[in-house]
Amino acid sequence: MKTIATVVLVFAMMIAGAVERPRLDVYPVKDGRAIVALANEHPAMFVVSLNDQEGTLVFHRESKESQTGYRKLFDFSGLKDGRYELSVKVNTTTVKKPITIQQGTLNVGESEFRFDPYFTWSGNVLKISYLNFDGDPLRLSIDGEWGNLYDASLGREFNTMLGYDLSALDKGNYTVVLSGGDKQYVYHLKK
Repeated sequence: MKTIATVVLVFAMMIAGAVERPRLDVYPVKDGRAIVALANEHPAMFVVSLNDQEGTLVFHRESKESQTGYRKLFDFSGLKDGRYELSVKVNTTTVKKPITIQQGTLNVGESEFRFDPYFTWSGNVLKISYLNFDGDPLRLSIDGEWGNLYDASLGREFNTMLGYDLSALDKGNYTVVLSGGDKQYVYHLKK
């Protein structure tokens, strides 16, 4: 059991070291405005979005080229009172900040990180690792050129590490989908 825990810890540290760790700051200025600043160690493409509490997209911007930073003055004064979520996706990492607007005053919460799952395909074995921060019920499906081959519920575990021996499958193209909550991650493999 101690060996398994050590392997899991080492694997988690390898994943944590391999992902981006962007810094997202929101500095309220005045009159419902705030500076949104993103800093990343390496140049990367990014997507900035702001959703209201119902999940409706209020703002969306995708970078046109790789860069290490982003800074923009946002005018939140036209938005209704309520809760919003500002998120920035950099490669396989998403950093989120909750923002509450009440009578023109902005309150900014702490950053939360989310990481896309890690998929690898080697020696007829598909390996998947995912940190389920939101505790969503997870599903995995594997589809081939002729339809669905596998579909399973994976539960709500925080640390999901899976391995599938796909040596019995015919040569061809396959699509692996890991989904949970409103997120869906797709991985394509060729056997």
